[in-house]
Amino acid sequence: MGMLSFTIFVLWMRCLYFMRLSPAFADIINLIQRVLIDILPFLAVMSVTVFACGHSYLVISYANDEGGENYEGNETRFLSTGVEAILYVYAMCLGDFDLDNMGNELLFITKILFTTCTIFNMIIMFNLLISIISASFDKVMSFQLEA
Repeated sequence: MGMLSFTIFVLWMRCLYFMRLSPAFADIINLIQRVLIDILPFLAVMSVTVFACGHSYLVISYANDEGGENYEGNETRFLSTGVEAILYVYAMCLGDFDLDNMGNELLFITKILFTTCTIFNMIIMFNLLISIISASFDKVMSFQLEA
């Protein structure tokens, strides 16, 4: 089923390719292609920062009582795998903050890491993304004016 869902997604994205034939959609589709090409270096840098923050959170999570349970019977680690840590940071970049489950150990360092990750990933990186998209828009529109 996973391969089928991926194939369906690719087929729908292929419709965008054929929409370029219409003059009404051609500029928008060209803009999307240009943006996808221009953001590749950004995605590389963003991936490194998400992996770095995720790895840091995973190490802090492992410091929380070595997987024991708190007084309510819940596990004290807030992250248990690397993939879960990366998804946690990715969700944090999108504004999903879960500050209640960060454990009790190294709480000060966790809050500093949280502040650093949110300032860098949410504010700096996403503003950089906006400027890259704006530059791509300017390139495509200047090309359209010349044509």
